[in-house]
Amino acid sequence: MEDMESVTSYDSIKNNPKSLHLLMNQFVHIELIQKRSINGYIHAIDPEGYSIILLEPRGDNYQTILIPGHSILNLSVVDSKPIIKPEEKAIHKSTTDLVERRRKLMSWFKKNQLSVTEKDDEIVLGSVIILPPYDITSIYSTNLIVTKHVRDIVEKMPDNFVED
Repeated sequence: MEDMESVTSYDSIKNNPKSLHLLMNQFVHIELIQKRSINGYIHAIDPEGYSIILLEPRGDNYQTILIPGHSILNLSVVDSKPIIKPEEKAIHKSTTDLVERRRKLMSWFKKNQLSVTEKDDEIVLGSVIILPPYDITSIYSTNLIVTKHVRDIVEKMPDNFVED
């Protein structure tokens, strides 16, 4: 992971999709407007409004908190993580499933006459980057309109789509 500990200004990282993706499941300290702060695990980041869903430790449980993007001033990854990390509820896909999903999605874009390329494990579609697991929650771009159009195209791909 990049050196996120030194990057604390949220404005400096929110326009970098890779930096946002690297924050997922990290234990962070967030400074908010009105001189408030909060600690917890980042569960999700809205790539459009930059709001964060945070899992804040509360004894043996976690409270889910939605933090609007406009209220975040600074964010830093905390080195000393609590002992109990929330269980990952997402189904971990195997590498072969991800490769198949990436090929299928790229074929779907080509069928829709869109210019698409691969860069490492990323799908690049103009100014849009799609990261694993290649679903609508892993589409990143600084252009909100383009992001929405790409999401719509991905959502329209049939489950039984067979690549050419």
